[in-house]
Amino acid sequence: MASPDSPEDLRRTDVWATVCARLITEGKPGSDKFIKSVLDAWAGMREWRGKANLELYLMQILQDGQSLLEKVEDQSMRPRTTQADARNAKDSILAEEFYDKAVKKLFELIDDEPSAGGIPDGVLEIGLAILRKLDDSKKHRAAAQTFIVSRWLFSKFLLNAIIHPEASAAFFNRQL
Repeated sequence: MASPDSPEDLRRTDVWATVCARLITEGKPGSDKFIKSVLDAWAGMREWRGKANLELYLMQILQDGQSLLEKVEDQSMRPRTTQADARNAKDSILAEEFYDKAVKKLFELIDDEPSAGGIPDGVLEIGLAILRKLDDSKKHRAAAQTFIVSRWLFSKFLLNAIIHPEASAAFFNRQL
């Protein structure tokens, strides 16, 4: 495979950005899946520096969330009383605080410097190339930006990286 910024790599990025930009402007059915596949390919072409940070985040969240699981197990063995109901309300508040904190930390991880987290470098590369191809249309640029962040990054990439970290680790460790 050609190194980043080599003429071959730049040509490949330009060609695929042109294809994706055209699919975005034409809005044909099925183009979403195709563009997601292109983004997946570019994500796998470059090292994702945020992978280690995501792994640390997941380990911390699992460790912090362990106490919630222990409380649920304890509650299932106790008879229902007014004290138990008060404890359930308190535990619900603690659980909500835990989830709020976890989501905030995830957003901080994603918003980190490009070299430390967030969108993989390869996707930034192809995404910016696609946006340059769509320069004439603010509507299509906005649609592409929304698509890359919400429909690919959050709905596919991070979802898979969080739910199946071992699969995403294999994805980023393979040679394309």
